[in-house]
Amino acid sequence: CGTGNDLEIYHDGSNSYLGNATGDIIIENSGGNTSNQIYIRGKTGENSIGVHGNGQVELYYDDSKKFETYSSGSLITGNCKATGDFRIENDTGKIELGASADLQLYHDGSHSYIKDNGTGALKLKGDDIRLEDSAGNNIIKSTATAAELYYDGTKKLETISTGANITGGIRLVGNNA
Repeated sequence: CGTGNDLEIYHDGSNSYLGNATGDIIIENSGGNTSNQIYIRGKTGENSIGVHGNGQVELYYDDSKKFETYSSGSLITGNCKATGDFRIENDTGKIELGASADLQLYHDGSHSYIKDNGTGALKLKGDDIRLEDSAGNNIIKSTATAAELYYDGTKKLETISTGANITGGIRLVGNNA
């Protein structure tokens, strides 16, 4: 089709081709009827891509919808894996987990938060948990058997099986018995 065979539709005995030598290939529901959709099927009867007039775009795996767009964003059904960074590029975005957004991770432009809004405790689990300053110095360190508190990168308190070891003095302020 076209001068100079700009558009070719052919079969080579093994595969079928839609070839384009100039411009874009546009698939369009040109009737203006927004109730008509466009589907690309990888196998007879199984949708792979669905395009709806004035509406969503859908991606399928084995005829099961996995991704769709809607007026305020997108919806992923199933697991989502990333091989690179996951980024929210504004100061109002949050990562929310749980049926009622019980756990939130966000930055408000000034501060960063891990917020527990749900019932129960916020638990950090691990055999080596550390709270560090921005230079990587320990502030609090917890292992499977002990906890340590640091001041300016130096260990000041350490729990042991018989109690605690304190490096430096203990200062009591106020009325103490």
